[in-house]
Amino acid sequence: VAVRWEYTNATLQRWRNLTKVPWVLAANAALFQRQLQFPAFTFQANSQHMFRGFVSYVDETGSTVTTRGTTPGAVVFRVMVGSQSAPTITIQGPDLLSRKCDFQLTTSMSG
Repeated sequence: VAVRWEYTNATLQRWRNLTKVPWVLAANAALFQRQLQFPAFTFQANSQHMFRGFVSYVDETGSTVTTRGTTPGAVVFRVMVGSQSAPTITIQGPDLLSRKCDFQLTTSMSG
């Protein structure tokens, strides 16, 4: 079985071979026959992406073979990335160290 992955989005308006998309190469994505792996935060918030996998068979000579003269099967996956939410921070520890140790913990949001 051979799988060829392609990519598109609203900006490209056409399918491109996934191995030739610059941001995919820069993201060090792992492209396998049956799966795609992208590092965390590869995709921008509020974006949409489409991946298409073409499946075909390869014979003993390395030629692509389709069954009964049909074109290779294709499956499309749509990825929709929502907005980034603010991080949630949890701090665990004692609320009072000792009466002799004046310790105060405060938080603020910047950015």
